[in-house]
Amino acid sequence: MNDPTIARRKRADLLASAGAALAGLGAGALLGAALAPMAGALLLVGLAAHAVGMVGRHRLDRLAGESPPRWYPLLHWLCWLGMAAVALVLLASALGRIGR
Repeated sequence: MNDPTIARRKRADLLASAGAALAGLGAGALLGAALAPMAGALLLVGLAAHAVGMVGRHRLDRLAGESPPRWYPLLHWLCWLGMAAVALVLLASALGRIGR
């Protein structure tokens, strides 16, 4: 991955993703009370979109012959672990509400 165009594209992807995340955070802060009833569903849809997008992106990278950096597997599995933890917390929260 020595091609400077690829490196610039990846930096642009990162900046765009960070910007979208910050915009979403800002929108959530502004609309918090209105979106509160849908918070769990919005979070799950966002996590699912992230997972599908990342799996697709890494599949395309592999098809292009790119190999991930050595630290990537750790970050990959920490991300999946974090998403699973969020899903479990939401499930436990939903079950707690149902049981009341």
